[in-house]
Amino acid sequence: YGLLSFGYLAACCGVVHLARRLVDGEKWLDAISLLEAAYHKHPLSDQSLEMLADSYSRQKDYKNAIRVYLELSERQPNYAKWFYRLAFQYKMNKEISKATAAYERCLQLYPRWLKAYQELARLYEYKDLLQEARQVCKKGIEIYESMTADERKKLSGVASSLCSSAARLMCEVEPQEAERLFSESVCSDASNSDAWYRYGSFLLDNGRPQEAIQPLETARTLDPSKEYIPHKLAQAHLNTGNADQALRIYESIAVHKRTPYILNGMGKCLLEKDRPRDALALFYKASKKEPTKGYHLEHMGLALTALGDRDQAIAFLTKCNSLLNEEFGKVSSGVAAKIEKLSKLPQRQTVDLSDFDAPVPTISRGTITAYVSGRGFGFIEDQTDRKKVFFHCVF
Repeated sequence: YGLLSFGYLAACCGVVHLARRLVDGEKWLDAISLLEAAYHKHPLSDQSLEMLADSYSRQKDYKNAIRVYLELSERQPNYAKWFYRLAFQYKMNKEISKATAAYERCLQLYPRWLKAYQELARLYEYKDLLQEARQVCKKGIEIYESMTADERKKLSGVASSLCSSAARLMCEVEPQEAERLFSESVCSDASNSDAWYRYGSFLLDNGRPQEAIQPLETARTLDPSKEYIPHKLAQAHLNTGNADQALRIYESIAVHKRTPYILNGMGKCLLEKDRPRDALALFYKASKKEPTKGYHLEHMGLALTALGDRDQAIAFLTKCNSLLNEEFGKVSSGVAAKIEKLSKLPQRQTVDLSDFDAPVPTISRGTITAYVSGRGFGFIEDQTDRKKVFFHCVF
């Protein structure tokens, strides 16, 4: 019996050692085959089960990852880590209620797990339980503030994100508290470009573009590769009346990263600089890429109005309100007022929109890393700078 036990332990150690080598080499499928074969012969250790669950998760086989993490949570029902891992698998498998319950159980077992507060708040927000989401964020922030200086230093990044999440959820109900939390988020982690971006965006959205410039400029300095940051910075300059500076910032964005909202922003700058035809060309390209977004058509209407093409301006503004009604169940009174005003003006000229159908001159290559087929969008990893670029397909 002793020799058999020794042989069994030796075999187990060999499996664990080989599985670890496969996992370290990111050979997830090979690790799964090895561990599952061993699993059918004898019970696996907690360490082996964890490698098996993680390998399934890495392969995006969340159903099997859930099965294994459930076994681990049954073996060690008071170990918070298994419920945290289980929650992630449920979330990725679109089982939101089960993911929520698993994060809640994780926090019951270990109330100081800041990342779990952040993830739980996101799920509550997804379920439109905004009050619960705010409370979870506040509780996480209270836990962080109760920690020692050394603990806070290690968790500053998570705390920064928690503050930003709480602030974003409070923008409409407690704007002063939201501003305090946005400020706290950049103080917690001054190297977090997204924290600076959210702080600047809050100031811009609240009619304080001049104050928004500094945090947005800081965000751009920290991470110039994120095209949405210079976009927001350009909008801040545009709202202060500095269309030239706004356009210079937009032009610093690589051509292949100029997504529709960036083209729209550039067009607004050109419209402000009294270059309606150049602006129209950009609005037109943006609308071709996002034909269901009304705001592109609204700006096309404005550019066509400036060019004296009343009829096409009315047509695009009317289409804009139609799209807004489809998406939000109501039309824009401002757009309706523009249509009424235009109907009283004469038609001076007709703009040939086919002039703007020239192909994009610059092409960059990359690898698709994510694609949501039902909605037609995803992300491409640029082969030059390895950054993720958003794309949207129109069929």
